[in-house]
Amino acid sequence: MSITNLTVHRLTATEEQGAKLSLRDAELESEGLSEALLLELKRSFLSRTFREHGSFSTEGDGSRLEQGLKRYLQGDASFVAVSRELTEQLAAAVSEERIETNVHLFYFVEESLGNRYFYLLIANEKESLTVNEALEVAASRAIDSGASLFGVKVDLGEWQGRKDYAYISLLMPRGSHALGGCFSSLVGLGERLDKAAATSNFLEGVEAYSKQLSGEQVNSYREQVVDYCSAQDEQDAPVDIGELSNAIQGIDRDGFVQALQNYAPTEGPGVMIDRRRLRSYVKFAGRERDLAISFSSSQLSERIQYDAEHDTLKIKGIPKTLREQLLAHLKGS
Repeated sequence: MSITNLTVHRLTATEEQGAKLSLRDAELESEGLSEALLLELKRSFLSRTFREHGSFSTEGDGSRLEQGLKRYLQGDASFVAVSRELTEQLAAAVSEERIETNVHLFYFVEESLGNRYFYLLIANEKESLTVNEALEVAASRAIDSGASLFGVKVDLGEWQGRKDYAYISLLMPRGSHALGGCFSSLVGLGERLDKAAATSNFLEGVEAYSKQLSGEQVNSYREQVVDYCSAQDEQDAPVDIGELSNAIQGIDRDGFVQALQNYAPTEGPGVMIDRRRLRSYVKFAGRERDLAISFSSSQLSERIQYDAEHDTLKIKGIPKTLREQLLAHLKGS
């Protein structure tokens, strides 16, 4: 990672006493342990399925985050000053809502391939165990990069440029509607992308083009599409149809691009992928209380037949471990 700015603050709040802040006065060094921690937090953030994408609201004078970033980029305020103000504003909202929390707020700017990205990642602490210098087991605390992590990422270049692209990635906090409302107000996300609908439409085009391929090619074609889209999603990047066509082996690239023109978004550089829709393209799955079934879509009409009229599945050649369990059960009966 190439970090140009980094600072961290702490916010603790109780219902009775309100918010208490511990604020840094200067930036942190971004190498060594700091870089390792930021990399872990960033990976966790980008791995989340429920990230929303959109742009700043166009109503009013802009959110606190939008105003702060403008002042920072224009040189009217330092990075630390902006981060302190944003933390204080979040703390005021938390106190007003009487929310209990104990979090660290990591503010940083990353440069990558000529682009600049602002991150605000907010992490809880978790209890852990360690062995101290006396070789005794002792309690310790660590930054939790797990499910409690939430935050926002702003693509500064896209925001300052086209502005019609979803340059904000937002991960809301889990388990606290009130905290989510405070954070959402601070960020000011306006129009949100309907990633699920866009991904479904895109995959409809992908499947339509597959009709032009031979049976031997289709599975490989689908797998390559999914692999490329998954890699883009992991980078929080859109899928560009032209670049995707160059990544797929064994197809007519111009024909593919032309076939998908009517299925791609009319605005922005490409499709922001909804991971759940992408998974369902190559894997069918469902569960009820006493039954769970999943299988690759490539097996449909091959090893697996579905009778829609009678709502039944016929499986030819069940997995070995399942067969052994069934035979052992029948033998025991």
